[in-house]
Amino acid sequence: MPKFTVTEIHTTQDQELAFELRTRVFVKEQGVNPDHEIDEIDKHCIHVITRCEKMIVGTGRLIWKEKSICHIGRMAVDRGWRKFGVGTLMLQKLEKIALENNYTEIHLHAQTHAEEFYIKNGFIPTGEVFLDENITHILMVKNLN
Repeated sequence: MPKFTVTEIHTTQDQELAFELRTRVFVKEQGVNPDHEIDEIDKHCIHVITRCEKMIVGTGRLIWKEKSICHIGRMAVDRGWRKFGVGTLMLQKLEKIALENNYTEIHLHAQTHAEEFYIKNGFIPTGEVFLDENITHILMVKNLN
């Protein structure tokens, strides 16, 4: 099993690598409009990056929403590294950061093909399926208490 490390992004270089990965996954693989992928919200988030040795294999971001609620977004794992537990490791890191900042609930908009993955990681589907960038999503919530 490969060894992965998940860390917060603190350098411009790592942020650019994360954006490149997001572009590969969301724009090239899934057809998301490139003008919508990198957004103003990115400036106000905590971003994480996952490495396997020197390769960047995953990224995600945490957005502070309300007093006790934060939002995970832009979770992306490079195609060749899916099914190795990278997504779970990133969720664990983002949840740890949320708890350290006294947040008690995490929301995310899961692509419906990934709904079971998030359920296995403790998230509960909430509400109706909706379209975002022509991809079906569902709101999922996890209580951290």
